[in-house]
Amino acid sequence: MLTTDGLVECPNEPYSDPKEIYNDLKDHQLNEGIMNLLNTIKENEVRDSTTIISWDVNVSMEVTNPSDG
Repeated sequence: MLTTDGLVECPNEPYSDPKEIYNDLKDHQLNEGIMNLLNTIKENEVRDSTTIISWDVNVSMEVTNPSDG
């Protein structure tokens, strides 16, 4: 996820700690979690515009271990 400062500099600072962003996203599908973030800052009367770019990555293959050589 990539966001502008409007998310973290919102009045009442609901997301001044990155853990709060993580907590609001972890139990939801990505688009629902992003909507929760946006609704929270709207409820806190955010003064700055906010842009959020996010993506999901699904790794379906086994990973390889790095070699030492």
